[in-house]
Amino acid sequence: MRRSALAAAWLLAACAAPQPKPAPVPGPAAPPPLAEQVVKTAHAYLPEEDSGRDEPSDPADFLHQAFSENGVLVPSSIEALSLAGVRVPSTEIRPADILIFSGERVSRIAEHAGLYAGKGTFLHYRPGYGVTLERLDLPYYKARLITARRVIL
Repeated sequence: MRRSALAAAWLLAACAAPQPKPAPVPGPAAPPPLAEQVVKTAHAYLPEEDSGRDEPSDPADFLHQAFSENGVLVPSSIEALSLAGVRVPSTEIRPADILIFSGERVSRIAEHAGLYAGKGTFLHYRPGYGVTLERLDLPYYKARLITARRVIL
């Protein structure tokens, strides 16, 4: 009887003790301020913004200009951009990540690049159209996304 009373007292004391709080589940990290500034700069290249900037010569040049205006050096070729920074899973992309796409034919050959702008959109340069804002979930782009690269950590 005495053992069971001690066991019951111990159990009651253990239950009454404050329980540790569970660790918070990390959510998506907010982009650093520099990343937000790069996206803001890239938006200024949209034709409707008329910021007076020179039109880029190709998608890599567009990214090179947007990053370099903010003091971040990135390669000026799509092939080199496809290896820049660190690879990011497509489920973890955040604003200012570089998106690498295949061309007209779906393949693993890097032929196009864009800048993730947030909320499922990205900015990229298209010859004949200039810089445009597109939805990343459009089937055309979704099928051609090869990799995402983060150069601002």
